Amino acid sequence: MPLQEIDRGQARRRLGGDNRPAQTVQIGAGQPGLAAVFTIHGMNGSPANLQPIAEMAQQEGKEVHALVYDDQFRRLTDTSSELARHLG
Repeated sequence: MPLQEIDRGQARRRLGGDNRPAQTVQIGAGQPGLAAVFTIHGMNGSPANLQPIAEMAQQEGKEVHALVYDDQFRRLTDTSSELARHLG
């Protein structure tokens, strides 16, 4: 699976609008048995900002996921709770 890049517009469309719950998205496949990597961009950013880290992790054979979240209309406490639920 080639590494998927998610820019700010794609992230907003994936969420389906403003103030929607965060999602984790697999953006790169990895080798069985290796750790997965989760990238979480900063405020006013997008998963694409962390593409170099995602590429490095995938080159190491790790599965790569990105947190897609609304950093303008949603509280960070809500987003962190949603991430915790996704991670189990």
